[in-house]
Amino acid sequence: MQLNAKRSRQSAHRSLVAFVVGAVQSGVANAISQVCQKYGVVYFNTNSSSTTESAKDCHRTKFVWDGNSHNFALAVVKASVDKYGKNWLLLTNDYVWGRDSSASVRKTLERFGGKVIDEILVPVGTRDFSAILLKAQQLKPDVVSPSIGGDDFKAMRQQVIVFHLLAPEELDLEQFEQLLEQGRSAADATVASER
Repeated sequence: MQLNAKRSRQSAHRSLVAFVVGAVQSGVANAISQVCQKYGVVYFNTNSSSTTESAKDCHRTKFVWDGNSHNFALAVVKASVDKYGKNWLLLTNDYVWGRDSSASVRKTLERFGGKVIDEILVPVGTRDFSAILLKAQQLKPDVVSPSIGGDDFKAMRQQVIVFHLLAPEELDLEQFEQLLEQGRSAADATVASER
């Protein structure tokens, strides 16, 4: 993260760039964004789903086009509450995107009558999820909502499969897509009713 911001700062200071495109996650996007704002360089933020990047931390030189945490929560939470249950466990990567994403899920969940029974903060760079998954299994939530990104998510997902924590039918992509579509319809209705 510091290296990306440092390179952006050096290039901007030397007037070598007119604009910057990309980021690998919200923390990197935030650091690059601050440098671009300081030097008046246009920044096209293409990959940070944290609501803070498209709302609170917006400024005159930054353009964000990515779904944000609030939109993702609206798309899936209600349908998941209806289908799976109201008691949720949040697994949260401990950085801006993870915390923001879980906050959006929590707010949306409460709106639709669900509750968070616990939240586990997961340090960035975690590769051994056994203790976290054991605790999740002991808590017996209706839904585990992971706001875990990148390689952390890949490591967690692999361990979920290895430890047989999901039944095969819970891995059904078609079922997930149907649930996502139900969530989209609910989100559209919610937006229409808020007008």
